[in-house]
Amino acid sequence: MICNGNSCLQKVKFIIFEVWPIYPERYKGQTLIFMLELAVDDHIIIRQLQPENAPELYRTLDTSRKALRRFLPWVDYNTNEDHSLRFIEMMLRKAEDQEAIAFGIWYNGQLSGVLDLHCWDHLLQKAEIGYWLAEHCRGKGIAVACCKVLISFAFENLKLNKVEIK
Repeated sequence: MICNGNSCLQKVKFIIFEVWPIYPERYKGQTLIFMLELAVDDHIIIRQLQPENAPELYRTLDTSRKALRRFLPWVDYNTNEDHSLRFIEMMLRKAEDQEAIAFGIWYNGQLSGVLDLHCWDHLLQKAEIGYWLAEHCRGKGIAVACCKVLISFAFENLKLNKVEIK
């Protein structure tokens, strides 16, 4: 990410929003293939989760289950790779409907957590961010760096007026 004054620019590999029309109802029922990837720094990339990420996502969650349990009540209900796959598929449907986007956080090439933009309200131009990180990745500034990039992207590219981290 390159910051200059109050503005930050990041490398965007595929811009999902170029294929999304101003009037999404025109494209309902059509399959649009897209993926969004944002470079955070030399070690961190956030990339839209895809079905093939389900096994790695489950393993990452499972290794940090005890630490995540106190913050995320759904952790104990994700008990196998199929649950992670269903989550990814649900978030891909929500992305297609411009309701939410789920990103994997890759740190040094390893899937290390999830960052998402959800409760996306187009009328009020606002959304919320949620995230979790594997236990071994905490305390390294990864979540802060990822949130900064996603917030910058939301304000500059999605033209949101308000983003909350919950």
